[in-house]
Amino acid sequence: MAGVAVAPAGPASIREASQVDLLWVVGAIERCFAEVGLSDHGLSYDRRSAGRFLLTLMLSGQGNIWVAELDDTPVGLRVAQLAPYPFNSQVLIASGLLWYVEPEARALGIGEQLFACFERWAREQGARSIQVMPLAYKGSTRGFFEKRGYVLVEEHFLKELGDDDR
Repeated sequence: MAGVAVAPAGPASIREASQVDLLWVVGAIERCFAEVGLSDHGLSYDRRSAGRFLLTLMLSGQGNIWVAELDDTPVGLRVAQLAPYPFNSQVLIASGLLWYVEPEARALGIGEQLFACFERWAREQGARSIQVMPLAYKGSTRGFFEKRGYVLVEEHFLKELGDDDR
């Protein structure tokens, strides 16, 4: 249910996003893409496509978006999707698609609050496992995940295909 407070104890209030939040969420994701340089690797950001995807995710029940607020101002988000494992459709996997906290709100524990909401939601949805793909520029996230019982099972590579690759 959109707008419901779902946060564990911490500095931020965290709730499920509603359609009213979409403009802020789309902008925050754009800031995230710019910060980590994803467009440098062929993953350009399109606000319209992102908005459609996020709205579909919210309305379909196949995912969730959480918004973290400090003093009623959005400062962070977590986007997740639930889908059957491709090689065994009886197994549901929750995927963390994006996790972002505005620079001025970092190191306050908001990211941990958002992650706890994601894990709780995954369990409630009947997911058997959670997969996350931390971005390479965030070397410190490996310890974050390992402390919480996550194990490294694969590495993720990306190559931009240019005209010379055809």
